[in-house]
Amino acid sequence: FTNDRYFKKLFLITSLTSLLFFILAFLRHFLLQSNAYDLGLFDQWIWLTSRNLPSFSTMTGLHMFADHGAWTLYIISFIYKLIPEVNILFLSQSLSLCFTTLPLWFLCKKNNLSSKDSFLVAIFWLLQPVVFNINLFDFHPEVWSMPLIAFYYYFEKNKNFFTSILITFFILGTRDGLVLLIFGFGLEQIFKKKFGRASILITISIIWFLFLNNWIYPILNGDKGSVMALARYSNYGDSFIEILLTLFLNPLHVLKNINLIDSIFYLLILFAPAFVFWKNISFITLISSFPLVFSNILSESSSQRTLIHQYSLPIVLVIVVSVINGIAKNEEIFIYSRKTFLWMIICWAALA
Repeated sequence: FTNDRYFKKLFLITSLTSLLFFILAFLRHFLLQSNAYDLGLFDQWIWLTSRNLPSFSTMTGLHMFADHGAWTLYIISFIYKLIPEVNILFLSQSLSLCFTTLPLWFLCKKNNLSSKDSFLVAIFWLLQPVVFNINLFDFHPEVWSMPLIAFYYYFEKNKNFFTSILITFFILGTRDGLVLLIFGFGLEQIFKKKFGRASILITISIIWFLFLNNWIYPILNGDKGSVMALARYSNYGDSFIEILLTLFLNPLHVLKNINLIDSIFYLLILFAPAFVFWKNISFITLISSFPLVFSNILSESSSQRTLIHQYSLPIVLVIVVSVINGIAKNEEIFIYSRKTFLWMIICWAALA
Protein backbone atom coordinates (compact mmCIF):
# COMPACT_ATOMS: atom_id res chain seq x y z
CA PHE A 1 0.00 0.00 0.00
CA THR A 2 2.97 2.36 0.46
CA ASN A 3 3.30 2.52 -3.32
CA ASP A 4 -0.34 3.49 -3.75
CA ARG A 5 -0.58 7.13 -4.83
CA TYR A 6 -3.93 7.56 -3.09
CA PHE A 7 -2.47 6.26 0.16
CA LYS A 8 0.51 8.62 -0.14
CA LYS A 9 -1.90 11.49 -0.74
CA LEU A 10 -4.00 10.44 2.25
CA PHE A 11 -0.96 10.16 4.53
CA LEU A 12 0.18 13.64 3.52
CA ILE A 13 -3.26 15.19 4.05
CA THR A 14 -3.61 13.40 7.41
CA SER A 15 -0.20 14.63 8.58
CA LEU A 16 -0.89 18.23 7.54
CA THR A 17 -4.36 18.14 9.10
CA SER A 18 -3.03 16.81 12.41
CA LEU A 19 -0.44 19.62 12.43
CA LEU A 20 -3.16 22.17 11.70
CA PHE A 21 -5.38 20.70 14.43
CA PHE A 22 -2.55 20.91 16.94
CA ILE A 23 -1.75 24.51 16.02
CA LEU A 24 -5.39 25.55 16.34
CA ALA A 25 -5.75 23.85 19.75
CA PHE A 26 -2.47 25.44 20.90
CA LEU A 27 -3.58 28.91 19.75
CA ARG A 28 -6.96 28.57 21.45
CA HIS A 29 -5.21 27.73 24.70
CA PHE A 30 -2.63 30.51 24.19
CA LEU A 31 -5.48 33.01 23.71
CA LEU A 32 -6.92 31.96 27.10
CA GLN A 33 -10.01 30.28 25.63
CA SER A 34 -9.50 26.92 27.38
CA ASN A 35 -11.76 25.76 30.20
CA ALA A 36 -11.19 24.25 33.61
CA TYR A 37 -13.85 21.74 32.55
CA ASP A 38 -12.40 19.63 31.05
CA LEU A 39 -8.84 20.61 30.14
CA GLY A 40 -7.96 21.81 33.63
CA LEU A 41 -9.39 18.65 35.18
CA PHE A 42 -7.39 16.22 33.07
CA ASP A 43 -4.20 18.28 33.15
CA GLN A 44 -4.25 18.39 36.95
CA TRP A 45 -5.14 14.72 37.35
CA ILE A 46 -2.37 13.58 35.01
CA TRP A 47 0.18 15.93 36.57
CA LEU A 48 -0.65 14.75 40.11
CA THR A 49 -0.37 11.12 39.02
CA SER A 50 2.95 11.76 37.28
CA ARG A 51 4.30 13.17 40.56
CA ASN A 52 3.01 10.20 42.59
CA LEU A 53 0.57 12.46 44.45
CA PRO A 54 -3.04 11.56 45.32
CA SER A 55 -5.02 11.86 42.07
CA PHE A 56 -7.93 13.89 43.42
CA SER A 57 -9.16 17.00 41.61
CA THR A 58 -9.26 20.19 43.66
CA MET A 59 -12.26 21.27 41.56
CA THR A 60 -14.49 18.22 41.82
CA GLY A 61 -12.94 16.18 44.62
CA LEU A 62 -13.10 13.13 42.38
CA HIS A 63 -10.31 10.63 41.85
CA MET A 64 -8.88 10.47 38.32
CA PHE A 65 -9.84 6.83 37.75
CA ALA A 66 -13.23 7.32 39.38
CA ASP A 67 -14.29 10.20 37.14
CA HIS A 68 -14.94 8.22 33.95
CA GLY A 69 -12.98 5.02 34.55
CA ALA A 70 -10.32 6.23 32.11
CA TRP A 71 -7.37 4.06 33.12
CA THR A 72 -5.54 5.06 29.93
CA LEU A 73 -4.78 8.38 31.64
CA TYR A 74 -2.19 6.49 33.69
CA ILE A 75 -0.33 5.73 30.45
CA ILE A 76 0.05 9.37 29.47
CA SER A 77 1.07 10.27 33.04
CA PHE A 78 4.38 8.51 32.29
CA ILE A 79 4.97 11.03 29.50
CA TYR A 80 4.10 13.82 31.94
CA LYS A 81 6.95 12.60 34.15
CA LEU A 82 9.32 13.66 31.38
CA ILE A 83 7.35 16.52 29.80
CA PRO A 84 4.71 17.98 32.16
CA GLU A 85 3.12 20.05 29.42
CA VAL A 86 -0.54 20.46 28.48
CA ASN A 87 0.42 20.55 24.80
CA ILE A 88 1.10 16.81 25.09
CA LEU A 89 -2.67 16.39 25.47
CA PHE A 90 -3.38 18.60 22.44
CA LEU A 91 -0.86 16.69 20.35
CA SER A 92 -2.21 13.27 21.34
CA GLN A 93 -5.72 14.47 20.58
CA SER A 94 -4.93 15.82 17.12
CA LEU A 95 -2.92 12.72 16.19
CA SER A 96 -5.64 10.35 17.39
CA LEU A 97 -8.41 12.17 15.55
CA CYS A 98 -6.57 12.61 12.27
CA PHE A 99 -4.67 9.34 12.02
CA THR A 100 -7.88 7.40 12.44
CA THR A 101 -7.83 7.69 8.64
CA LEU A 102 -5.18 4.96 8.45
CA PRO A 103 -7.15 2.10 10.08
CA LEU A 104 -10.15 3.29 8.07
CA TRP A 105 -8.05 2.93 4.90
CA PHE A 106 -6.96 -0.57 5.96
CA LEU A 107 -10.60 -1.46 6.64
CA CYS A 108 -11.57 -0.20 3.19
CA LYS A 109 -8.88 -2.28 1.51
CA LYS A 110 -9.88 -5.33 3.54
CA ASN A 111 -13.37 -4.84 2.13
CA ASN A 112 -11.84 -4.73 -1.37
CA LEU A 113 -12.72 -1.09 -2.00
CA SER A 114 -10.77 0.70 -4.70
CA SER A 115 -8.03 3.09 -3.63
CA LYS A 116 -10.10 5.98 -4.93
CA ASP A 117 -13.11 5.03 -2.82
CA SER A 118 -10.89 4.31 0.19
CA PHE A 119 -9.39 7.77 -0.10
CA LEU A 120 -12.85 9.36 -0.28
CA VAL A 121 -14.10 7.56 2.83
CA ALA A 122 -10.98 8.47 4.84
CA ILE A 123 -11.40 12.12 3.87
CA PHE A 124 -15.07 11.79 4.80
CA TRP A 125 -13.89 11.16 8.38
CA LEU A 126 -11.57 14.18 8.40
CA LEU A 127 -14.40 16.39 7.11
CA GLN A 128 -16.80 15.36 9.85
CA PRO A 129 -17.75 18.61 11.67
CA VAL A 130 -17.63 16.93 15.08
CA VAL A 131 -14.00 15.88 14.51
CA PHE A 132 -12.94 19.49 13.97
CA ASN A 133 -15.10 20.74 16.84
CA ILE A 134 -13.83 18.23 19.40
CA ASN A 135 -10.23 19.05 18.60
CA LEU A 136 -10.92 22.65 19.64
CA PHE A 137 -13.01 21.79 22.69
CA ASP A 138 -10.27 21.38 25.31
CA PHE A 139 -9.28 17.72 25.76
CA HIS A 140 -11.14 14.44 26.24
CA PRO A 141 -9.43 11.04 26.51
CA GLU A 142 -12.10 9.24 24.48
CA VAL A 143 -10.51 10.70 21.35
CA TRP A 144 -7.76 8.10 21.87
CA SER A 145 -10.34 5.39 21.22
CA MET A 146 -11.15 6.56 17.69
CA PRO A 147 -8.34 4.66 15.89
CA LEU A 148 -9.01 1.73 18.24
CA ILE A 149 -12.68 1.60 17.20
CA ALA A 150 -11.62 1.54 13.55
CA PHE A 151 -9.13 -1.25 14.30
CA TYR A 152 -11.87 -3.14 16.18
CA TYR A 153 -13.85 -3.29 12.95
CA TYR A 154 -10.73 -4.25 11.01
CA PHE A 155 -10.06 -7.26 13.24
CA GLU A 156 -13.73 -8.06 13.79
CA LYS A 157 -13.82 -9.42 10.27
CA ASN A 158 -10.85 -11.64 11.06
CA LYS A 159 -11.29 -15.20 12.29
CA ASN A 160 -9.09 -14.22 15.22
CA PHE A 161 -11.89 -12.41 17.08
CA PHE A 162 -9.73 -12.36 20.23
CA THR A 163 -7.82 -9.32 18.92
CA SER A 164 -10.97 -7.25 18.57
CA ILE A 165 -12.04 -8.29 22.08
CA LEU A 166 -8.67 -7.14 23.42
CA ILE A 167 -9.15 -3.80 21.69
CA THR A 168 -12.49 -3.29 23.47
CA PHE A 169 -10.68 -3.20 26.83
CA PHE A 170 -8.58 -0.28 25.61
CA ILE A 171 -11.68 1.44 24.23
CA LEU A 172 -13.40 1.11 27.60
CA GLY A 173 -10.27 2.52 29.25
CA THR A 174 -10.86 5.92 27.67
CA ARG A 175 -14.35 6.59 29.06
CA ASP A 176 -17.01 4.69 31.00
CA GLY A 177 -19.77 5.87 28.63
CA LEU A 178 -18.28 3.73 25.86
CA VAL A 179 -19.79 0.65 27.55
CA LEU A 180 -22.82 1.62 25.45
CA LEU A 181 -20.73 1.34 22.30
CA ILE A 182 -19.40 -2.09 23.27
CA PHE A 183 -22.96 -3.12 24.12
CA GLY A 184 -23.91 -1.86 20.65
CA PHE A 185 -21.14 -3.99 19.14
CA GLY A 186 -22.86 -6.94 20.77
CA LEU A 187 -26.24 -5.99 19.31
CA GLU A 188 -24.64 -5.76 15.89
CA GLN A 189 -23.28 -9.30 16.26
CA ILE A 190 -26.77 -10.53 17.14
CA PHE A 191 -28.09 -9.19 13.82
CA LYS A 192 -25.16 -10.90 12.11
CA LYS A 193 -26.31 -14.09 13.85
CA LYS A 194 -22.96 -14.46 15.64
CA PHE A 195 -24.46 -15.08 19.04
CA GLY A 196 -21.25 -16.27 20.73
CA ARG A 197 -19.46 -13.04 19.89
CA ALA A 198 -22.53 -11.03 20.89
CA SER A 199 -22.70 -12.63 24.34
CA ILE A 200 -18.99 -11.92 24.95
CA LEU A 201 -19.27 -8.24 24.00
CA ILE A 202 -22.49 -7.63 25.93
CA THR A 203 -21.06 -9.41 28.99
CA ILE A 204 -17.88 -7.30 28.86
CA SER A 205 -19.88 -4.06 28.73
CA ILE A 206 -22.13 -5.06 31.63
CA ILE A 207 -19.29 -6.33 33.83
CA TRP A 208 -17.19 -3.18 33.23
CA PHE A 209 -20.14 -0.94 34.10
CA LEU A 210 -20.92 -2.87 37.29
CA PHE A 211 -17.21 -2.95 38.23
CA LEU A 212 -17.01 0.85 38.01
CA ASN A 213 -20.45 1.77 39.35
CA ASN A 214 -20.66 -0.71 42.25
CA TRP A 215 -17.05 -1.00 43.31
CA ILE A 216 -14.43 1.42 41.99
CA TYR A 217 -16.44 4.65 42.13
CA PRO A 218 -17.84 4.13 45.67
CA ILE A 219 -14.40 3.10 46.99
CA LEU A 220 -12.48 6.02 45.46
CA ASN A 221 -15.15 8.73 45.66
CA GLY A 222 -17.01 7.78 48.82
CA ASP A 223 -20.43 9.45 48.94
CA LYS A 224 -19.82 10.82 45.44
CA GLY A 225 -19.70 7.28 44.03
CA SER A 226 -21.60 5.86 41.03
CA VAL A 227 -21.48 6.92 37.40
CA MET A 228 -21.87 10.71 37.35
CA ALA A 229 -23.73 10.71 34.03
CA LEU A 230 -26.72 8.97 35.68
CA ALA A 231 -27.71 12.38 37.10
CA ARG A 232 -28.56 13.45 33.55
CA TYR A 233 -31.33 10.86 33.48
CA SER A 234 -32.97 11.73 36.83
CA ASN A 235 -36.35 12.15 35.11
CA TYR A 236 -36.41 8.38 34.71
CA GLY A 237 -35.16 7.35 38.17
CA ASP A 238 -32.55 7.86 40.87
CA SER A 239 -30.51 4.74 40.15
CA PHE A 240 -29.45 2.70 37.16
CA ILE A 241 -32.02 -0.01 37.95
CA GLU A 242 -34.84 2.54 38.30
CA ILE A 243 -33.88 4.20 35.02
CA LEU A 244 -33.76 0.85 33.25
CA LEU A 245 -37.17 -0.18 34.61
CA THR A 246 -38.71 3.14 33.55
CA LEU A 247 -37.37 2.77 30.01
CA PHE A 248 -38.91 -0.68 29.62
CA LEU A 249 -42.06 -0.42 31.74
CA ASN A 250 -43.15 3.18 31.31
CA PRO A 251 -42.47 4.22 27.69
CA LEU A 252 -45.13 6.97 27.81
CA HIS A 253 -43.25 8.69 30.64
CA VAL A 254 -40.05 8.41 28.60
CA LEU A 255 -41.67 9.94 25.51
CA LYS A 256 -43.05 12.84 27.56
CA ASN A 257 -39.55 13.71 28.77
CA ILE A 258 -37.90 13.65 25.35
CA ASN A 259 -37.39 17.00 23.66
CA LEU A 260 -38.76 15.92 20.29
CA ILE A 261 -37.81 18.99 18.19
CA ASP A 262 -34.34 19.11 19.70
CA SER A 263 -33.84 15.38 19.10
CA ILE A 264 -34.99 15.50 15.46
CA PHE A 265 -32.66 18.41 14.75
CA TYR A 266 -29.82 16.52 16.45
CA LEU A 267 -30.38 13.46 14.26
CA LEU A 268 -30.48 15.63 11.15
CA ILE A 269 -27.15 17.35 11.80
CA LEU A 270 -25.61 14.07 12.99
CA PHE A 271 -26.43 12.19 9.79
CA ALA A 272 -26.41 15.13 7.36
CA PRO A 273 -22.80 14.62 6.14
CA ALA A 274 -23.67 10.99 5.30
CA PHE A 275 -26.73 11.84 3.17
CA VAL A 276 -24.68 11.46 -0.03
CA PHE A 277 -23.97 7.86 0.99
CA TRP A 278 -27.50 6.91 2.01
CA LYS A 279 -27.74 4.18 -0.65
CA ASN A 280 -24.52 2.60 0.62
CA ILE A 281 -24.95 2.69 4.40
CA SER A 282 -24.91 -0.69 6.17
CA PHE A 283 -27.75 -0.49 8.67
CA ILE A 284 -26.52 -3.59 10.51
CA THR A 285 -23.24 -1.77 11.27
CA LEU A 286 -25.20 1.32 12.26
CA ILE A 287 -26.98 -0.70 14.98
CA SER A 288 -23.88 -0.54 17.17
CA SER A 289 -24.36 3.23 17.53
CA PHE A 290 -27.99 3.00 18.66
CA PRO A 291 -27.36 2.77 22.44
CA LEU A 292 -25.22 5.93 22.30
CA VAL A 293 -27.74 7.75 20.11
CA PHE A 294 -30.61 6.83 22.46
CA SER A 295 -28.64 7.88 25.54
CA ASN A 296 -27.98 11.30 23.98
CA ILE A 297 -31.65 11.74 23.08
CA LEU A 298 -32.84 10.68 26.55
CA SER A 299 -30.36 12.91 28.40
CA GLU A 300 -31.55 16.04 30.18
CA SER A 301 -28.31 17.72 29.08
CA SER A 302 -28.70 19.38 25.68
CA SER A 303 -24.89 19.30 25.28
CA GLN A 304 -25.24 15.63 24.38
CA ARG A 305 -27.27 16.60 21.34
CA THR A 306 -24.76 18.91 19.69
CA LEU A 307 -21.76 18.44 17.43
CA ILE A 308 -19.65 20.65 19.69
CA HIS A 309 -19.18 18.17 22.52
CA GLN A 310 -17.56 14.74 22.51
CA TYR A 311 -20.69 12.63 22.99
CA SER A 312 -21.36 12.14 19.27
CA LEU A 313 -17.79 11.42 18.20
CA PRO A 314 -17.93 7.57 18.36
CA ILE A 315 -21.37 7.64 16.70
CA VAL A 316 -19.95 9.52 13.73
CA LEU A 317 -17.12 7.01 13.40
CA VAL A 318 -19.64 4.15 13.33
CA ILE A 319 -21.49 6.02 10.58
CA VAL A 320 -18.25 6.19 8.56
CA VAL A 321 -17.65 2.46 9.09
CA SER A 322 -21.24 1.72 8.06
CA VAL A 323 -20.53 3.58 4.81
CA ILE A 324 -17.44 1.41 4.24
CA ASN A 325 -19.36 -1.81 4.84
CA GLY A 326 -22.24 -0.59 2.70
CA ILE A 327 -20.04 0.32 -0.26
CA ALA A 328 -18.30 -3.06 0.06
CA LYS A 329 -21.62 -4.79 -0.60
CA ASN A 330 -22.88 -2.40 -3.29
CA GLU A 331 -19.80 -0.77 -4.80
CA GLU A 332 -21.29 -1.05 -8.28
CA ILE A 333 -23.99 1.52 -7.36
CA PHE A 334 -21.54 3.88 -5.63
CA ILE A 335 -20.60 6.86 -7.78
CA TYR A 336 -17.42 8.75 -6.93
CA SER A 337 -18.09 12.38 -7.89
CA ARG A 338 -17.15 15.96 -7.13
CA LYS A 339 -20.68 16.49 -5.82
CA THR A 340 -19.90 14.07 -2.99
CA PHE A 341 -16.88 16.14 -1.96
CA LEU A 342 -18.88 19.34 -2.34
CA TRP A 343 -21.63 18.09 0.00
CA MET A 344 -19.07 17.09 2.64
CA ILE A 345 -17.43 20.51 2.45
CA ILE A 346 -20.82 22.28 2.68
CA CYS A 347 -21.70 20.27 5.81
CA TRP A 348 -18.30 21.01 7.32
CA ALA A 349 -18.65 24.74 6.62
CA ALA A 350 -22.16 24.81 8.09
CA LEU A 351 -21.57 22.70 11.20
CA ALA A 352 -17.86 22.92 12.08
